Amino acid sequence: MTAPQSQRFSQRQTMRRSDFEAFFYSDDYIRDVAMHHHDFFEIYLFLSGRVQYTVESRHYELMPGDILLISPQELHQPVFSREEQAPYSRIVVWIDADWIRRLGSLYACDPCCCFDVADPAHTNLLRLSGAERKPVFDLALSIIGREETSDAFSELLAAVQLLELLVRLNRLRARERARGGQEQALSGTLETVVGYINANLTERLTLDRLAEHHYISKYHLSHLFQRAMGTSVFRYITQKRLILARQLLLTDMPLRQIYTRCGFATYSSFYRAFRGVYGISPRDYRRSVSEPRQT
Repeated sequence: MTAPQSQRFSQRQTMRRSDFEAFFYSDDYIRDVAMHHHDFFEIYLFLSGRVQYTVESRHYELMPGDILLISPQELHQPVFSREEQAPYSRIVVWIDADWIRRLGSLYACDPCCCFDVADPAHTNLLRLSGAERKPVFDLALSIIGREETSDAFSELLAAVQLLELLVRLNRLRARERARGGQEQALSGTLETVVGYINANLTERLTLDRLAEHHYISKYHLSHLFQRAMGTSVFRYITQKRLILARQLLLTDMPLRQIYTRCGFATYSSFYRAFRGVYGISPRDYRRSVSEPRQT
């Protein structure tokens, strides 16, 4: 199946629909994209260009045809080569977590298990042969095509194609687990530090304390973190705390409890960090989450 016309790339990181969205992008030049996260599942199908991808504590050197499966709340970031290269082309599919889980509850299998970060053999990368890759990419392109037709059944057909895509990815992931996966993990030290941060977000986490706890020079830890993760230790901790805060803002928990539980010393520091990343205050975000989205 031939690729559709390229869409204009946007750094929008929120869904406008309540089910799924699909995009085809091809750019000769793209600005750096900051480390970020989503509240939805993302299937990223790499076509051409030169890009490295960091997802949490994993670093991937992508090859054309590679697929990344990114779960809600996983911090990730593409890092681009500035050398002369082919256009940076990719297909991206976003899937609303609540929608696909409701759909999956009708069956005896979980269509999202290929994203499972709790799996000891978890990796975001799928690297397929050409024969395996073609039907997967064709399905993704067909899903994009729903935006170009007004047929009454196009929405239903796209949903069916998305389910078939997820079935294929789950079967391929199961086969990968059996033969050990192909991820490129970061060093054991950094993996341990990242795990410690995620388990202790409510504690006082500083570069000095992390270095002391893990018996490593803070300068070495800072350099290792920046080189491998593409961000500073402080920014990573802040991002992970804000992810937790957004989840808690969906509950009735008072704001004071939320910011202290997320490791912020004062509301003002929480407010500045939240607004700096999401462009909205915590109170306004809490009010906005109940607004209906397009279906």
